[in-house]
Amino acid sequence: MLPHRGTFFEFVPLEEVGSTMPARVPLWAVEPERPYAIVVTTVSGLYAYELGDIVRFPSVDPLRVEFMGRLSGCLSVTQELTTHVEIERAVADAVLGCPCTTLEFGAAADVGVDGTAKSRYVLFVEFQMGAAPADLAAFARAFDEALSKQNRVYREHRQREVALLSPRVVQLVTGGARQFLEEVTHGNVQGKFPRIIDDTKKKLLWKHAAALSVR
Repeated sequence: MLPHRGTFFEFVPLEEVGSTMPARVPLWAVEPERPYAIVVTTVSGLYAYELGDIVRFPSVDPLRVEFMGRLSGCLSVTQELTTHVEIERAVADAVLGCPCTTLEFGAAADVGVDGTAKSRYVLFVEFQMGAAPADLAAFARAFDEALSKQNRVYREHRQREVALLSPRVVQLVTGGARQFLEEVTHGNVQGKFPRIIDDTKKKLLWKHAAALSVR
């Protein structure tokens, strides 16, 4: 990032992206650990462009910037714009609270659950054989709590289940993640399991679900 080369950098707090009057924070006023979308403006101020990148600042003295993902790659059903980094951190917290070993995982969304206007997250996880959590429901609660701590909009929409229901954890069968990747990448060994799962991939993943899953 070169902030003094004819381009002025501003940062929109992630929860305000898409609002009518989002705050645009200059580089010297960013907050540590808060996720932002980048907006660049010409020095004249005539044009501004949203890059589509999401970043955070692990530290502000000295200033360090860390890439978190793309706006187009977020999981969002109520403008919460959950990033893959937040998904990974929430799973890591759940693993600490409910000892287990995950091999692969990714999150999707169910919209309009049971004919309502409410939605929920669906976390697909393959655990190492013999190393699944003893209580899958507790794992789901820990994941939910960790996401609520990280993402303000998610937290607000989870309160009293005003818009988001508690997440569902779907355990994949042993080897399910590998089989899924072979289907979607057509055997490409460099394919990676997606952290954010769209509706098409979600339908494929259900074929590899174990009999046990919780909501």
